[in-house]
Amino acid sequence: MEVLRGPQGTLYGAGSMAGTVRFVTAKPRADEVSGSIEGTAATTEHGAASGSVRGMVNLPLVKDQLAVRANVYIGRDGGFIDNVGAYAGQNRNSNTTEQARVALRWTPSTAFTFDAAFTYEHSKANGLNTGMSGLADYTTFTNGPEGTSDKFRLYQASADYDLGGVHLIVSGAHTDRDVGYLASTEPTIGYFFQDYSGGTLPVSSTTYPLYKAPTSFDPAVSKLIPYEQYMINQKIKDTMLEARLASDSTGPLKWTAGVFYEKQIRHLVQDIPVAGFDTLSYMNYFYGPFPQTANGLYDSKAVDKAFNSNDIFSGLQDTNEHQFAAYADATWHITDKLDLSGACATSTSRKSTTCLKAASMA
Repeated sequence: MEVLRGPQGTLYGAGSMAGTVRFVTAKPRADEVSGSIEGTAATTEHGAASGSVRGMVNLPLVKDQLAVRANVYIGRDGGFIDNVGAYAGQNRNSNTTEQARVALRWTPSTAFTFDAAFTYEHSKANGLNTGMSGLADYTTFTNGPEGTSDKFRLYQASADYDLGGVHLIVSGAHTDRDVGYLASTEPTIGYFFQDYSGGTLPVSSTTYPLYKAPTSFDPAVSKLIPYEQYMINQKIKDTMLEARLASDSTGPLKWTAGVFYEKQIRHLVQDIPVAGFDTLSYMNYFYGPFPQTANGLYDSKAVDKAFNSNDIFSGLQDTNEHQFAAYADATWHITDKLDLSGACATSTSRKSTTCLKAASMA
């Protein structure tokens, strides 16, 4: 691990002006066979057991020239929060992680090195670490499942060629990531289904109002609220290419010059489908009839342009971004105690974003 003081704007990008923390992975070795394995086990107070296993193997394919290194990790963290809602169960906030990495190094000569790697990770949480006031410790209340999911794939390749005093370095990477979030937050939508008439309307199990507003938390009433399937899904594709020339470590003058290109595509979807929302909510009672529907009754897709009927909120955002940069920096070591540094960079970027939102709660 390397900790570099800022600014590192030219070599590590605009996001590194304050400094950079680099995690440099171990490279395959073509001169030895090696490996390791590790296992852990743990217990969680008020919860379930946890454990993990990790393994590594390094294999030479061509002696002193070509080698591969592989790592695998599987871990599980036991949950400790019990759900006492309609989605009842113990230790609902457990999570699992799967990781793997395969790296290849080819060194056909002392002047040329080629590296390639693939990294995969899938983290999945089966619940959220949330609690509610009024409930016992280590308990929560939801009517549906919750959790997060993060799938990450990284493809990398780089080449370093010694031209004699100057190194030509070409590298590229492609990231493919899917991030998902699922929440069951019925208490935040309960007002859609409770009586606002001052008690003059009869409570029904099929139409508005679904229940009379309680003065305090009531599990029996809360279980009547339909499961709010609050979903956020994001897909990210990021491709980066870079080529640079860098002087070697000899001599009083060190310099670097290069070009950089990045293309990023981001697709974000938010959706809150709720079973029976169009019928059970106060939309018909307060805002109907609706001319957009044949029967005058509320339909979130027809009236508010949601993705589907029975949809509280729909949101879509697509972002497409390109950027190109050229940079150079140099440091002259005048004396052992005095350095003179200079840098310059130019960049262009283009970003387009398309947004669509439909809110039934307006």
